Amino acid sequence: MNYIYRSYPLVILILQNLIIFFRHYFMGAGFPWDFSMAYYAMTAFWTTAIKFGTFPHWIPFQSMGYPFSMNLQSGIYYPPLWVFPIFNIQYTLQNAVRFQCLHILFGSIGMFLLLRINFKSKYALIGAIAFQFFGGFYSNSQHVDIIRAYALATWLFYACTLDNSHQPRLLFRNLLISPILYLLATGGYPGNFISSLFVLSIYILLQLGSYLIINKESKKYTKLLCY
Repeated sequence: MNYIYRSYPLVILILQNLIIFFRHYFMGAGFPWDFSMAYYAMTAFWTTAIKFGTFPHWIPFQSMGYPFSMNLQSGIYYPPLWVFPIFNIQYTLQNAVRFQCLHILFGSIGMFLLLRINFKSKYALIGAIAFQFFGGFYSNSQHVDIIRAYALATWLFYACTLDNSHQPRLLFRNLLISPILYLLATGGYPGNFISSLFVLSIYILLQLGSYLIINKESKKYTKLLCY
């Protein structure tokens, strides 16, 4: 029963994701503009090249071409995208759409974990459900790296949430900081990476300030008890 109680938020978020994006998963619906005209072609190019044993170093499709590494939005160093060449899955436009929808689900799970450790209440699920309706996912649906950045941001803040006990210690979630930062740097939009680090630094400073205040008050209370 305890296992069922713990897993039901995940089930609800999966069902919500399927309901919102049912047409995208199963009926061929897509996202507009840059999604199919710019982002898709680049990823389809390098995943196909990798599948046939060639690591692309040059993009030949624009004027005289340019070095592949100059493109910071190719996603070639973003590990989840390597599922396609490794498992011989064709990166079709429909699979690209499904891949994006799964990122939104992933972000909502991160939001649930983040809210649960900060507020320790059942309202964490409400916040995670609301996150799947976040306007950024829809106003920027054509920009795959911005969508990834929004989804990964919740996990980054979750990983950087400090222990709120009187004796801070390294937690398992803190070990996620490096891999999530890597995913954000390689799969997210560069502008989002910079802004996320800026907001994250404020978040960490606020946590440290809160800890210092609580610790100071705790010492005062301890002194009063000693007297």
